[in-house]
Amino acid sequence: MVKDWKRVKIGELLDFKNGLNKGKDFFGSGTPIINYMDVYKKNGLHSADITGKVSLDEKEIKRYEVKKGDVFFTRTSETPEEVGIASVLLDDIDACVFSGFVLRGRPKTDMLLPEYCKYCFSTHEVRQKIIASCTYTTRALTNGTQLSKIEISVPDKDEQFRIVSSLTEVDQLIDKSEKLVKKYQDLKQACLQHMFPRAGQTEPDVRLPGFTGPWEQRKLGEITSKIGSGKTPSGGGKAYVKTGIPLIRSQNVHDDMIDFSDIVFINNEINKSMENSIVTINDVLLNITGASIGRSAVYKSTEPANVNQHVCIIRPVSRYCSDFIQLHISSERGQKQIELSQAGGAREGLNFQQIGKFKFFFPSYEEQVKIGEYFGKVNNLITLHQRTCEKYKKIKQGMMEELLSGKIRLV
Repeated sequence: MVKDWKRVKIGELLDFKNGLNKGKDFFGSGTPIINYMDVYKKNGLHSADITGKVSLDEKEIKRYEVKKGDVFFTRTSETPEEVGIASVLLDDIDACVFSGFVLRGRPKTDMLLPEYCKYCFSTHEVRQKIIASCTYTTRALTNGTQLSKIEISVPDKDEQFRIVSSLTEVDQLIDKSEKLVKKYQDLKQACLQHMFPRAGQTEPDVRLPGFTGPWEQRKLGEITSKIGSGKTPSGGGKAYVKTGIPLIRSQNVHDDMIDFSDIVFINNEINKSMENSIVTINDVLLNITGASIGRSAVYKSTEPANVNQHVCIIRPVSRYCSDFIQLHISSERGQKQIELSQAGGAREGLNFQQIGKFKFFFPSYEEQVKIGEYFGKVNNLITLHQRTCEKYKKIKQGMMEELLSGKIRLV
């Protein structure tokens, strides 16, 4: 421990309260509400970031009110890695509440600067303690009692300010990089709108040279040989080995790509016991639970792999192109079909029957392939900028580990 820093339990700093639970019919209009995804996506929240609405009476608004400086933690998810992620409210917002899928930690002292709370609950040490303390049956779960027992190191406010100033510079680089990624993603979506039939049409506005004729609408269940997922191996993390068969989890499936940097492995015996979820080349993988629901990618490797229960395999029959199906899923129309099965303060999950009913338009196989190749080049450009963004995030995480542990002091 750093000599002039204090070692304090989170429960001495924050007073925890569970959030609001309402039926799906109450959401969509009314009072602003901080939802799970707001907390999950950003470590600091401004009023413009809060877009959810819920219909409440005055007593409910007062009971679940939020204030500037309140710290929110994701309370429950499909995986322990998505539990206990923190975000601080940086604006005063009139009549705003918070969802039951997050916990509110209200400051009991003035020991922490609100801006410092963007970082101090996200170090590797604190995250590992939060993950280790959560419970898991069908879902991972934390609560105020568990979080209150975790200790963090707290410097004086002057040093907190210097740490925040240093990390804010990296945050600005990340923000600039993310905006560039979004620019190209928006460009891709605009191209998809023109190169896929609009509502009520059977042909797109823009066609690649050499192709004509109407497209045919089909349900995914009609043009696939498999829609299904795997399971978590018996013993959970203890079943993982240093080398073996890759087990693809939801954190590995990103938008249009599979990230193997955080992959875990299972042995051949476990893989054989999960033979129903063995992945083959050109399978479409779709995240069906948790904060990353709706992300998808095509598995391009010839090496064997498997998936857990949070990732669904979509395996098309012949004459249907995997890259084209993945484009449909990632399009606004595809994401809308996913969102229609979600409501309220959290994204709950997709089942195989829902996925099988997704409706998309398909041209000839040859045109599907050409469209997939065209957007593959766009995806490569997006991936290039995403890697730059990830590089900045790794730099930031490294700085956090040094600055928030006191290994490097800013004087």
